[in-house]
Amino acid sequence: MKRVLGITLLVSVLVNAFLLYRLLDTGVTVTYGAAEISYKQKQQAAAERLLPLLLANTSRDSLLDAARKAGLEIIDKGTDGVYVGKVHFMLSNDHVTAVPFE
Repeated sequence: MKRVLGITLLVSVLVNAFLLYRLLDTGVTVTYGAAEISYKQKQQAAAERLLPLLLANTSRDSLLDAARKAGLEIIDKGTDGVYVGKVHFMLSNDHVTAVPFE
């Protein structure tokens, strides 16, 4: 009887140790994921502010040529702008005016 209780206690301790490890590992993973998402959001915000300034003199033709050279998908929406890959470029007078990230 004591042997069965001892084995049961040992198994219980091992299972609880494993579950505690999984709980801590999940917490670390969630924390790392949240930090990575925050970092990507900061990168996106910086790109949103910087891209229109860098691309202000970029014409529709040069944007499309660059996209073709890079092998990116191009979807021309006419007056609504151009999608290159998954990035929306808004145009006015055939020049890039904004790059909204949605």
